[in-house]
Amino acid sequence: NKVTEKNRGLILVIGNAGSGKSTTLYSILQHKISTKYQLMTIENPVKYIFDNYISQVQIKKDKPDAIKDLVYEVSKHNPDVLMVQEIKDEMWSALIEELALSGMLVLTGMRAYNVLSAFKRLKRIEFPNFASIQCVINQKLLKKLCPYCKIKSVLNEEQVKFLGYKTDQITAVYKADHNGCSKCYGGYHELIGIFEVVKMSREIINLLNKDEHQGEEITKALGSACIMTFKEYASRLLMDGIICYDELNKI
Repeated sequence: NKVTEKNRGLILVIGNAGSGKSTTLYSILQHKISTKYQLMTIENPVKYIFDNYISQVQIKKDKPDAIKDLVYEVSKHNPDVLMVQEIKDEMWSALIEELALSGMLVLTGMRAYNVLSAFKRLKRIEFPNFASIQCVINQKLLKKLCPYCKIKSVLNEEQVKFLGYKTDQITAVYKADHNGCSKCYGGYHELIGIFEVVKMSREIINLLNKDEHQGEEITKALGSACIMTFKEYASRLLMDGIICYDELNKI
């Protein structure tokens, strides 16, 4: 809710290829559906078609001049929320930043392993103004346990300590039955996203605007600005019996 309540600036969703960035962008957009908001998208291609309230525009000519003209035409409609599928290069970087500073909320994605690598990439493609970014959402996909054949498990002392809990706080956790059942393949069923959310701060923006590399300082500042970490999110899923402890090794 802290993310979706934003009404201006840029929300950046990052992750590896196939990590579900588009799904998250669509989910935020879905949450914004209302008769009081004008919602638009610029996509290539359109991956999901909304029935109502959202005007979706597909890029037909993937050439700089055509894209700039398209973005200009879309911006003339003064949308309250605009989803642009991905920051790909310097041109998209400049266009998206300009839109984000115009008073609308812009949602977009970018391939990056973590938040620091996303910022490094943005600096390489000369992203004009980090102050336009409201927050960064990093995501990964983990395997869900099959609800029909999962097995109760017990965590050892070291695992409990890693989670930051006390032994008496752990009610029940589960692991996969690798023999599986008729409902699954080897004890797992589908995937689920975990999220790390960083709210931009003045400290982070100032560090990013410096010419020299500030890796350690930025990493420390990111830790302070993190609303939710992968570990916290995954731990909740573990306690709810949705994933097993082994999946935390992928974080």
